Amino acid sequence: MKNKNIGFSLMEISIVLTIMAVIASFAIPSYHQYMASQEAKKVPQILTLHIQKAKHESLLSKQNIILCASSTFKECDNNWTNGYILFVDQNKNRNYDPNETVLAVEPLQLKYGSLSWQGFGNKKIIFESTSGLPLASNGTFRYCSAQYSHHRKLTLSRMGHARNESLKTC
Repeated sequence: MKNKNIGFSLMEISIVLTIMAVIASFAIPSYHQYMASQEAKKVPQILTLHIQKAKHESLLSKQNIILCASSTFKECDNNWTNGYILFVDQNKNRNYDPNETVLAVEPLQLKYGSLSWQGFGNKKIIFESTSGLPLASNGTFRYCSAQYSHHRKLTLSRMGHARNESLKTC
């Protein structure tokens, strides 16, 4: 019986690794661009969902509902990129207190862009208990992509309607 060695030569392994490196060099940038595109689509969809939830909850509970940026999810701040909270403002002080009911916590953890809110006079969006409409809180969310041109704008009207648009520049 002859003992035949089965395996790959150094040359064969080198060629395979070179081909894999070339393929990876083309695939990785495309993957990052795809992920940036998906993040840009996801952010306005999630925001629209929570805006609709806030409108419905304010009408059902007959209480003000507040949507505000939050980095710690224990208080409101002005950094929408880290995420936001949606809560029932039971004492109507327009601030999150530990005893108030949290309806949603959304840790965005954006990797490919940033989110900002530019509204009429307030950094929080307050949905009024009597009408479910944003109380003087119409404005615009802007998602600005860091490297790619996947910029989005979500406009919140006085009637509480959210309109999602693509932007060429941010």
